[in-house]
Amino acid sequence: MFPYSFAGTGKRARLLCALLLGLCIRHTASPEQARLVMKSGSPVRNLVWTEDDGSFAVGETGSVSIRETASGKIRTSFPVEGATAVDFASESGSDKSLFATLSGSGELCVWEVDKDGASPAGISFIGSSLNGDEVPVSQLRFTALAFSRNSDYMACGMQDGGIRLFFKLRFSRQFIMREAGGQTGRITALSFSPDGRFLASASEDGSILLFNVTAARPVAKLPFYAVQTGSPVDFAPDGTLAAVLDSKSILLYGTDGEQKGSLITDTDIKAIRFQGGSGMLAVQAADGSISFYNTATGEQSASIPPLQASQLSSFAFSGDGEELLEGYDDGSVWQLTVADYTRRNEAPAAPRPAVAANPAPVQTAPAVESEAGQPAPKAEEPAAKAEPVTEEPVAGEENQEPEKKTFLSNFNPEGRNSISVQAGGRLLQDPYDAALELDISFRMGTLFPPFYVGAALSGQIGKCFDAEEFPNQYTWKGEELAPPMTEAISLYAPIGVEFAIRNSAFRVFSELHAGAREVMLWQTCDEGTLRSEPHFVPMGGLYMGALFHGFMLRGGVDFDPVQRFVPGLLIGYSLTLPRGGKN
Repeated sequence: MFPYSFAGTGKRARLLCALLLGLCIRHTASPEQARLVMKSGSPVRNLVWTEDDGSFAVGETGSVSIRETASGKIRTSFPVEGATAVDFASESGSDKSLFATLSGSGELCVWEVDKDGASPAGISFIGSSLNGDEVPVSQLRFTALAFSRNSDYMACGMQDGGIRLFFKLRFSRQFIMREAGGQTGRITALSFSPDGRFLASASEDGSILLFNVTAARPVAKLPFYAVQTGSPVDFAPDGTLAAVLDSKSILLYGTDGEQKGSLITDTDIKAIRFQGGSGMLAVQAADGSISFYNTATGEQSASIPPLQASQLSSFAFSGDGEELLEGYDDGSVWQLTVADYTRRNEAPAAPRPAVAANPAPVQTAPAVESEAGQPAPKAEEPAAKAEPVTEEPVAGEENQEPEKKTFLSNFNPEGRNSISVQAGGRLLQDPYDAALELDISFRMGTLFPPFYVGAALSGQIGKCFDAEEFPNQYTWKGEELAPPMTEAISLYAPIGVEFAIRNSAFRVFSELHAGAREVMLWQTCDEGTLRSEPHFVPMGGLYMGALFHGFMLRGGVDFDPVQRFVPGLLIGYSLTLPRGGKN
């Protein structure tokens, strides 16, 4: 029995109904999977995930903290007064990340983050010599910040519409600064394309410039956008650029500046972000809700209502796009699972026709009787198959069998021991073009032919040959330097299989490489040679090749965490070592 009766207690009943209705509405607006990650006393200004999604950074009024995603506990915290921008980038060839912050006064700081915490990165900035001025970076004041994903580039916007592009010597602790521009108002937002080749810059003068990062020059100037929008530009995983045109519409562009499509929303736009993985565009409305749009069809697929009465100030997706962080002015940060909302908005799938688990047996028709009551005569049985005719063997051919030819019979698996010397070239990733390589190796193939194993040592030196596409105009202590050179030394074990074609001198082989590589950069100047700290990284490779009378041709691709995928082609000579008195 209920302790209260609704009869004669209209005021209490109405109050109880209103309370229950309010709880139901609150439950509908806040999904069960929404989790409060943190709550502080100052508004959340910025949110960004680390590369592995295991942590995230929160920019607040007086500090920046890095917290664990699972527990919300603080890994490290450092003072940054009025953090206006924060961004992560993975450090190539290292388990560390670089983390950049902008204070409210526009001061740029770069931190190095690892599992033990954060510390100043100790990176030196080399000023550009394009205009003859060398202003220390510490004296510059910036208004916007963006890091490329691989940390090779960092861009900072200026109050006067200028941009400082920083190219990091990938294996060292130096940043080269170049100037770019073309806008007259304060830079409000910057965004790199996923491959780091392009940069979008939004300015208060109502324009968006699309830059070629390597050349530091604008590719296209895009139409006006809504100046009051906080984050008006972002790149999709496929490189498509989305830019807010006005308060309710978004234009989509390719990296050539050509328009590819448009989206019309039914609310005022505050910020846009692409959801990683799916490529859906998330649009933050003025009321704090986030709507998802399919950029291919323009249709809205899902919507996330605000979780707090205070204003939504920042949101960020995890790398795979499955999780979402929302930060509010009341200092709270919530973690959401995006699939909880997309499933709610999906139409139910059409039911499939039911299939019986045990289908009924097929019934045959009863036999038909004749008029006299006798069963009808059986149908005539088919004639018996004729016996195959065998031909008598011709005299003298009884013991001869047809010759059987197989593809593998063309290959001779006889193993050999050899020493080879090879030289060739490699194609390096931007901003470098190519590298020369010398390789010396020993292969032992007599133990388990046709398989072999060995040891090899290779050296590599590379340089960017296209000076116009490289930020080469910079100085060190008043002297202009040449572009940096790459240097790599590898020690690896080739493991493969080799066959001789019939009994000829032509051989083919395929092999895997596994080993370690030392990578570094160096430059020359009047004071000597500037060398970066060496990076020791694992390496591997896959190659195929051929030999003819000892001359050797090999082509394939190497991989290491610093240089990434590096295709190469080498040619040389392989000397067969004597074995038991014969070659």
